[in-house]
Amino acid sequence: SAPWDTLNLFLTAFLLTLVVALCVAWLSVLPDGSYGCLEEMSKPEVKCYNLIMALGSSSLMLWHYLDSDPMLVRYTVLGRPEFPVVHREFMGLRRWSTFTAWSNFSCAVFFCCAAALGWSATAPRALCVVTQLLWELMFPLGFFVNIVVSFVLIPQIKKMRDWQKLKRILRPKPQLLHNGLALAGAVEAMLATPPLLLMHFPVLVLFGCMYIIFAWYWFFQSGIFHYMFLDYRFKYEPLALIGLLLLLAFVYLLASVAVHMATEHWPARLAIGLAALATCTWTPGKMDNNDSSTALLSS
Repeated sequence: SAPWDTLNLFLTAFLLTLVVALCVAWLSVLPDGSYGCLEEMSKPEVKCYNLIMALGSSSLMLWHYLDSDPMLVRYTVLGRPEFPVVHREFMGLRRWSTFTAWSNFSCAVFFCCAAALGWSATAPRALCVVTQLLWELMFPLGFFVNIVVSFVLIPQIKKMRDWQKLKRILRPKPQLLHNGLALAGAVEAMLATPPLLLMHFPVLVLFGCMYIIFAWYWFFQSGIFHYMFLDYRFKYEPLALIGLLLLLAFVYLLASVAVHMATEHWPARLAIGLAALATCTWTPGKMDNNDSSTALLSS
């Protein structure tokens, strides 16, 4: 093992403990009433949209669970050729081990709670709090996931000339899990503009910390990280972790500003929808040469 492996282990544990403690401390001193019932959920058009999306997003997660085509993973440690390639196949609940699946699950639960809140005559406070909390996750996560897929993951796959993987990621279900997530949140913001309070940004950072902790557990269970930059054997893993958490906080900041502007200016609502569309990738896009297009079609 490299000399930095053990150091990375301790640094990561320290950083996660520190960030979680700071986030919990921040959220514990929030003023009373910062979480309440979202009255916007009672609008007729919002009630209908949330009910449709509750059924649709729940069906998507069920489809993801029941899909008979296994999720294939070929894992290598970035910059460490001495470690052998690990091949894995995941089915059922084990498919839900990705950050994308976590994000879509939070989306499905949000729409179920939002529909229940909108159609209820009197909603319990717990439902109100959970709905707002899930909105603070789902909306920025939709943009975060889609940006990573469209501008990082797909270009990297094309650079590696892995046409089979590119074909898989452009199938209908992955498209719904990525593009659909961003568009679902954007339409909700355009219709209802639920508040996204800037003071609640640690919620999204905590979500990221929870996934990182889970990713380590998943590594010890399966031998792979779905995201190689979280692997402690990657030399710059602590820096990647800090960058990931900062990016989540930044995305929340932008989402909060966008929703606030949308409550006061209708063009801002349109801008949210256009921004969501701009993060979507529907086709392979420009290929390096004709051979790559042929390989994609035949793979």
